[in-house]
Amino acid sequence: MHAFVGVAAKDLIRWGAEAIIGTGTWPEVATLSKAGDTARIPVLSLAATPTSSSRMSFVLQMSYPAAGEVRCLAAIIRSFNWRRVIVIYEDDTYGSSSGVLALLSDVLRDSGSQIDHYIAFPPLRTTDMIRRKLKGIPRQLSKVFVLLRSSPELTVELFKQANKLGIMAKDHVWIVNDDITALLDSTLTPSFISSNMQGVIGISTYFNTTTSSYRAFSSEFQQRFKQEYELKGEHRFEPGRHAVRAYDAVHAIANAAAAATASKAENRSVTTLQAILSTNFTGLSGFIGFTRDGLLPELRGRSAFRVLNVVGKSYKDIGFWSEGYGFFENEAEMSRHGRVVDVLRPVFWPGGTETIPGGWGKLKIGIPNATSFDQFVKVEYDKDGKLQPTGFCMDVFGEILKHLNYGLLYEFEAFDGSYDDLVNKVPSQVPYASLGNYVEADEGEKFSRASKPKYDVNSDARKVFLQEVDAVVGDITILAKRAVNATFTEPFLSSGLSMLVPVKPNHTPWMFTKPFTKEVWLLILATLVYTAGVVWYLERESNPEFQGTRWVQLGATLWLILSTFFFAHGEQNRSRLPSHSIIVSLSRNSIYFHHAGRVYSYYTKTVVIVWLVVVLILTTSFTASLSSILIFEMLKPVPPGSRVGCDGDSFILKYLQEVLHYNNSRIEAIGQPEEYVEAFKSGNITAAYLETPYLRVFLSQHQGFSVSGETHRLGGFGFVSITKPAMANILLCSADLIMLHG
Repeated sequence: MHAFVGVAAKDLIRWGAEAIIGTGTWPEVATLSKAGDTARIPVLSLAATPTSSSRMSFVLQMSYPAAGEVRCLAAIIRSFNWRRVIVIYEDDTYGSSSGVLALLSDVLRDSGSQIDHYIAFPPLRTTDMIRRKLKGIPRQLSKVFVLLRSSPELTVELFKQANKLGIMAKDHVWIVNDDITALLDSTLTPSFISSNMQGVIGISTYFNTTTSSYRAFSSEFQQRFKQEYELKGEHRFEPGRHAVRAYDAVHAIANAAAAATASKAENRSVTTLQAILSTNFTGLSGFIGFTRDGLLPELRGRSAFRVLNVVGKSYKDIGFWSEGYGFFENEAEMSRHGRVVDVLRPVFWPGGTETIPGGWGKLKIGIPNATSFDQFVKVEYDKDGKLQPTGFCMDVFGEILKHLNYGLLYEFEAFDGSYDDLVNKVPSQVPYASLGNYVEADEGEKFSRASKPKYDVNSDARKVFLQEVDAVVGDITILAKRAVNATFTEPFLSSGLSMLVPVKPNHTPWMFTKPFTKEVWLLILATLVYTAGVVWYLERESNPEFQGTRWVQLGATLWLILSTFFFAHGEQNRSRLPSHSIIVSLSRNSIYFHHAGRVYSYYTKTVVIVWLVVVLILTTSFTASLSSILIFEMLKPVPPGSRVGCDGDSFILKYLQEVLHYNNSRIEAIGQPEEYVEAFKSGNITAAYLETPYLRVFLSQHQGFSVSGETHRLGGFGFVSITKPAMANILLCSADLIMLHG
C-alpha cells in the first residue's frame, strides 16, 4: 500500500503538481513526504498529528497537534474519577502511536491517573492474535480501555472479539479517539455499531456547523456526494472531518498560489511552502495558520472536540470540550465560552446501564472462613448457595460502600488457612515486560524496533498482579510485615494483645473478716475488753446504771462500749438516723449515750473519748477494705513456667515467642471461645492471650474471668487490598468514617 502511495506521488509530481494533499494515515503521509522532500514541494496532511519527534520538513498538518486530543481524553477519564486505564493502539514503523502513548501517560500522571497496561498491535496481525491479547489482559487490572490509534480493519475486529470475550459487558468502559469516531459516519455499518459498540465514548474534532460558509459547503457537498454515491449503497452524505480539512487545505493552497503569483509580479521569489506557511485565515475547521514547523498553533480555545456516546445504531452528544477551558454542556455554551461543567451529561454505558462504572470489573473479596469469634465475620450461605457473610466487619464494609459515589461490583470468597496466608493472596507483584520490549507478542508477531515505545512508564504500569483476590475484608490485624505489599485501610477498630486470667471466688460466709488480719482482730478484742473493764471500774460507784448484780453491771458496760462501734459518728449524722437510734453526744457535765445511759466520771470521759477515736479509725478502715474486696475481684496468679493459650494465629505465636519470650512448649493453640473455658477448668492453661476486641466479646459471654497486666498495642483491625482505584476510594471512605464516628 505504501509503495503504491509513493508511486502515485511521483506521478503527480511528474505531471507538475506543486503541492500534495495526503488523506491517508500517518504512515502513508510519511511515504508522501519522501517524494515531497525529494521534489521540495509541500505535503498537506489530513491525518492525526504525531509527536514532534516524528516531524518532517515538507509536511504541514491540517489538524491540531495530538496534545489537544490527548488532553481531552485525559479530561474525560478525570471527570469520572478513573485512576487507571488500559491503552490499546495500532503501532507502525514510524513509532507515531507510541509517541502519543508517552504523551498520554504524562498527561494522565499530571491528573492523578496512570496507564495500568497497554497492548500494541502490529500493522499485520491475525484475528487469533487479537483474541489472544485481549484474553491475556490480567483480570485484576483496570476495565477502562482507551483505543488510542486504530485502522478501520483493526477497529472492526477488535470490537468483535471484545464483545465475544465479554469485555464490552457491564462495568467496562471504552473510550475511542477521533480516528475511530470518524468511522461511525463512514466505514462502520449501523448493524455493527448496534451489535458491538454500545456504550462507547468517543471524541470527534469539533467544527462550527452554524456558520454560513459551512452551511453552504455542506449543502453543496451533500448534493454532489448523493448524486455520485447514493446508487452505490451509501446512505450518509454529511461531510466528515477529512472533507472539511481537505476543503481548508485546498483553500490554503489557493491562497498560497495567489501569494506566489503576486510575488512574481513584484519580482520576489516565494516558494509554495513559504506561501502556505504564511497563509492565515479562518476556514471551516477553524483558524488556519502555521508555525515554522508546519503545525497549527496550540492556542486556548482553538482545539475543540465533541464528546459522543454510542447508543443504538448511532450516537448522541454528551458534551463539548475546548482546549484551555474544559467541558461545556452544549455547543452554544462553548461558542461563547460560557459556563464550564465538571461532568458530562448522562451516559449510556456498556451492558445497558446508566450507573457510572467503577472501571475495574467485579472485585473478588476474600474473607476468613474459620474464625474464632464469629461476631466479627461469620460465613453463611443463602438458600441459593450464595455466600452471604455477616458480622461486625461486614457491617463496617457495607457502611463504607454507602459512601461511595458509584456502584461497586464484587463477590465474596471464603478462604481457609491462617490470616497471613489470606493476606498473601492479595498482592504478589512481579516486574512485567518493560515497555521498551515487545508486549504480549509471540514469536513471529514482533514488529519493527522502530515501533517500540521510546519512553518508560512508571513502574506500576510495568507490573502484573498475580493475586487470587482483590481485597480481604474481615478482622485483619494491621502488621508491618503484612503491609509490605498490601495496602490497609485506616483501622476501624483498635486492638492490642492482653492476658486473660480466671478470678478467685471471694464471696464466702466469713468474707467480712477479711479486712483485718487475725492479729488485728485479737488486738481489737483485747482493747475492747480492757476499755470495758476501765469504764466499769470508774463508773461502778457514781453511775446508777451500773448498780445491781454483777451481771447487770457487765451488761451495761458491754452495751456502752459495743454501741460505740455503730453509733460513733457524732451528732452531725443525727438527722440521718431514725428516732430510735442510740446517739453519742457531749454536754458540759457528761457524755450521753442516748437510749444507752450516761457517763458521770471525768476519768471515764477521757477514756471514752480515746475509745471513740479508735472506733472511728477502725470503722472507716473496715468499710474501705471490705468495699474494695467486694468490688475488685481477686485474680489468680500466673505461676512462672505455666502454659498459656492463644487462638493460634501465626503472628500471635511469634509475638509470644519473640517478644514475650514464651517457649513453644508453653503455648497452647485454642480454636473456639468455649475451648478456653474448658482449658482453664482442666488446668491445661493458667492464662490466655487474646486481642482486645476478642477479649471484650469473651468477657461479655463468660463470667469468672478478667484482664491482667499491660496491653501490648497493635495496629488495629483493617481491610487489605492492592493499591487500585476501587480500593483507594474505600481507603478514603473508611478514613472519613473513622473521623466522623471515631
